[in-house]
Amino acid sequence: MWSPAMRNQTDANPVDFATAKRGLVLTTGKRGRVSGRWVQAWAFLLGAVLGTGAWAETPSPPAFPGAMGFGAVTSGGRGGPVVRVTTLDADGEGSLVWALSELTGPRIVVFDVGGVIRLRDEVRVNGQVTVLGQTAPGEGITVEGARLAVVGDDVIIRGMRLRPGTGKGQDRSARDGISIGASDRTVRRVIVDQNSIMWAIDENASTWYDVEDVTYSNNLIAEGLLNAKHEEGRHSMGMLIGETTNRVSVLRNAFFSNFWRNPQIEQAGAVEVINNLVYNYGPGGIYVSAGPSRVDIIGNVLIPGPDTPEVDTRPPIDLDDDTAGTVFFLKDNQTPMGVDVASGKGLGLRVEAPVVGPLSGTPVLPASMVRDHVLAQVGARLPLRDRADQRILDSLADNSGKVPDKAWHNRKWRPDKARWPNDDDRDRDGLPDALEPQLGTDPEVADSERIDPQSGYAYIELYANALFDR
Repeated sequence: MWSPAMRNQTDANPVDFATAKRGLVLTTGKRGRVSGRWVQAWAFLLGAVLGTGAWAETPSPPAFPGAMGFGAVTSGGRGGPVVRVTTLDADGEGSLVWALSELTGPRIVVFDVGGVIRLRDEVRVNGQVTVLGQTAPGEGITVEGARLAVVGDDVIIRGMRLRPGTGKGQDRSARDGISIGASDRTVRRVIVDQNSIMWAIDENASTWYDVEDVTYSNNLIAEGLLNAKHEEGRHSMGMLIGETTNRVSVLRNAFFSNFWRNPQIEQAGAVEVINNLVYNYGPGGIYVSAGPSRVDIIGNVLIPGPDTPEVDTRPPIDLDDDTAGTVFFLKDNQTPMGVDVASGKGLGLRVEAPVVGPLSGTPVLPASMVRDHVLAQVGARLPLRDRADQRILDSLADNSGKVPDKAWHNRKWRPDKARWPNDDDRDRDGLPDALEPQLGTDPEVADSERIDPQSGYAYIELYANALFDR
């Protein structure tokens, strides 16, 4: 196994990159950002997604090791330079807006700073970009005030805390956590993975317009705000997969305490909703409202909470679409009324075999494994889960979930102050100096964007992906 040291390495023993092409284990010293933890990753074991053999024969690898679903095909910003976010300011050179909206072309975004970025308006995310929020020091990166709006092809977003809230910023009627799609262009190949997305006034996450090949995976999608002065009144929306979108995978996310849309599918094409944990879903669990759509709903676990009405009489899966061409496949979904219990005028359109899965190749966990797996994996969990995420996940244990009107941080939580890394990256390319000689990069030269010839990943990707893949 590959055994490099993470940022701020102080271990006495040398680290070994000799077998870096088969997987990796990261360790840290006492001052490391994930001190004392072992992190395992699979650099070349994505056969479940691609059906391929040796990694050396894969010229264009998936978004990251373990990527699943339709969005796994994206390369993001691979092949472009490493771009550093060096300030928490809302705009200007070195800001998140600069890195995502002002720059174009392939680029990989890393973070020199950790803390809260308070936006004035939405950030339009140009295509060909990889955002590695997990590289931020301290408590990571939190974005408030507005949404990230993905408007270009080939985007990877990981390790971010997207929490718009009710403070100053974007117009409330469009204040999502993240949106994918644009009215004036197509958007293709996007993966949103390992993020904390909550406290939106509109949807926490939405995909709309001409969008294709998208994955939402391993995200905590929680506490959409109910009475937060949205123009339509009571809102609290988890996720909307909307009109003209196609080939969307919703995989292994935690939907907690959103009143509606956990998720909602409306006039989409092929959509798969697999192995999600849905808790305290109000009157709106998994909902298909219009078609024609082809939808697989497999291995999800739906658990009522304090805001869930009519638990014994109202199925949390609503197939309210009988449009010609619509088909549904349901299997192994655990609901309080039994396995695969659903309602709606589309019940007669259920079929006996998956209608989307053969296209995506997504692996499926048995529902009995979903709760433990999802609770362990979701959210922006590096270098550790913050108090907001942990509180929400803990609410399942004591059934204390609540659909809120205000962002929790407005009342009880204050983000930690900005944190800056120690001076352990002399060339400022995102790779800790202690790793570079053994990885084959130069700690005196910014060269982390170079592609490892065997894996097909940039060296900065190998490092950043390993942080998540324990």
